Amino acid sequence: MSNGFVSKSDLGQLIKEMDEPEMEFIDKAKRINAFKANQTTLFKKMIRKWCNNDARRHLLDFPDKELNSLKKCFGQLDGDGGGNISVEELEGPLVGLGFAQSRDQVEQLIGKVEEHVEKMQGKSAANADEDDDEEGSL
Repeated sequence: MSNGFVSKSDLGQLIKEMDEPEMEFIDKAKRINAFKANQTTLFKKMIRKWCNNDARRHLLDFPDKELNSLKKCFGQLDGDGGGNISVEELEGPLVGLGFAQSRDQVEQLIGKVEEHVEKMQGKSAANADEDDDEEGSL
């Protein structure tokens, strides 16, 4: 080690000197973390693939190609990368494309979308409750 840096050969030597069980533990921990990080994505892909069957296509909100396009558009609108699109981020595009004429109209559009989402979530919750009731009865 010189000047506060570890040379490539020194690092190689340190790795060789590490106990085998410790290296195995590190490799196993990395594999577990990678699996956990991808688990949700893999599950979603599996469900989408299952739903892509013609008989179940109605279960998908959008085809894969359209969903990828929507995700790309969302990413472009989400200027701060926060996972939400604010009034400020929507105002320019909506006014520029003629969907709204003012910030107030943008806020009204967002309010309508939020109402629709809440209504759909309420229906989903009600359907889930009905399914639970059906499963509990014989």
